Amino acid sequence: MSELISALDVAYPTGKTAETHPWVGRRAPDRALATDRGAARLYELLHAGRFVLIDLAGAADLREAGAAWGDRVDAVRATADPRSDLAALEALLVRPDGHVAWASDAARRATRLSDLRSALEAWCGPA
Repeated sequence: MSELISALDVAYPTGKTAETHPWVGRRAPDRALATDRGAARLYELLHAGRFVLIDLAGAADLREAGAAWGDRVDAVRATADPRSDLAALEALLVRPDGHVAWASDAARRATRLSDLRSALEAWCGPA
């Protein structure tokens, strides 16, 4: 009920097909993370007002793909509590307003790099 009243349950349309991850367009949950920069909450990573690519799988290829947008995107390697809803994800791209622009889990591993690049170009412009 509180999400409804506060409008935190708002999900923006993605304009994509059914292959889009269910989290895309929704507000990212503010969960505790252990990052390569130390412990932080997800929303703390958004304080710079930039997109944040959160690598939850320890996949260097994701961070490398995001590096081309490094002037607009902060890439962070992180781990989430195994009981957290973030634990099922391998990575997510969070917009500066806290909404998920792109997400990947094990089921989307085969296309995650091309999907990430597409999302980065759609949201952040050309590399």
